[in-house]
Order: sequence, then structure tokens, then C-alpha cells
Amino acid sequence: MNGSKEAILERIRRSQGNTKRDLETARQARKAIAPVLPKQVDTQEQAQFLGRLELAGASWEQLAGASEIPQAAARFCSEHGLPKRIVLGDHAFFRDLPWDSEWECLSPQPQYIDGALAITLALAGIAETGSLATTSTPEQPTTLNFLPDQQLVVLPAGRIVDSLETLWGRLRASGLPRTVNLVTGPSRTADIEQTIQLGAHGPRQLHVILLPS
Repeated sequence: MNGSKEAILERIRRSQGNTKRDLETARQARKAIAPVLPKQVDTQEQAQFLGRLELAGASWEQLAGASEIPQAAARFCSEHGLPKRIVLGDHAFFRDLPWDSEWECLSPQPQYIDGALAITLALAGIAETGSLATTSTPEQPTTLNFLPDQQLVVLPAGRIVDSLETLWGRLRASGLPRTVNLVTGPSRTADIEQTIQLGAHGPRQLHVILLPS
């Protein structure tokens, strides 16, 4: 970065009461978000979340472990007549799963997403509304939540919280991420002649894979 640009940014930081050290501290705090959220599973919150999720038009299934995700994805593709083409977040969590040679794994760039099944990892589930919270990171860009027609979202049960207020409280305690998206069911709109249309601003089909905490 050239000196003049750095000087401008430094003046902005000072006007906001921030320093380079403050920004680095915030970046380190964001890395700690994922470990902060998991907790002991509350079966009542889990049941409420799944009920609200169904009311919002999404589907779900519960797996015994992460190693079963490729089989669940294959079942979803078979049931909906989809090719075995997927886009994944660049997480070691997904890369280490037992994908067989029949899968075509594509880059999570916008030009490759059309017609592929997106598989993402949720930051949290909100029992009160059945919503999913996701963040934008280099490993999992926001486009994976909005461009694909079909999306599988992996949610560890320990990440289900009772309300949006609880989620924000935990995020503030650990450091707010750059972006938080809240998704409640498949995308829909009634802007055109008051008729519900799916897939206007996101996936037409949303399927949640619930994992043990």
C-alpha cells in the first residue's frame, strides 16, 4: 500500500478512535467466533427450530456424523433429478469428507454456481424463527447463499440458539464478523401480481443437515 493511501486510512482510524492494533485485535476475535457458539444441545430449542424451519418451507434430516454428508447430498441430488455437481466452501471440514469420484466439485465463483448444488456451513440456527445465520468469509463467500437454486446447509446442533438477541449477544462478546446473513426458508417473493415465486433472491430448495453437537 502506498504511503498516501495508508496516511488517509490512518486518519480515518484515528477519527473513529481505532488503531492498527484495535483492527488486528478485532480480526483475531472474529477467528474465535466459531468456537464460542457451540454449546450443549437443548432438545426443546432444537425441536422448535426444526418446526419453524419446516413452516418456512425448508426440509431437514439428522445425520449421525459429518462423514455421512456425501451420502445425504447424493440422496438429495437423486430425489430432485440433479447432477452430482457441487460447490463447497473452502473449509477443511468439507475437503476431508469422503467424496467419491462421481462428484464434480466446482469453484465457488459465480460463473460456476449455476446448476450446481451448494453445500455450506451455518454459523447458527435460531429456534424462535427457524432462521439460519451465515457469515461471509474467504472460505465461504456470500454468493453461495444466494446464487444456487439448491442449497444444503450443515448445522451442528450445538449452534442452535433460542433467539436472535442471544446470537447477537454472543457475537458481540467474541467480535462481530464482516457480514451476517439471516435466511429463513427458500427464497420467495410476491412482488409480481401477488403470486408467490420461489428462487427470486436465493435458493428454490433449502435442505438442512443437522449434525450432533
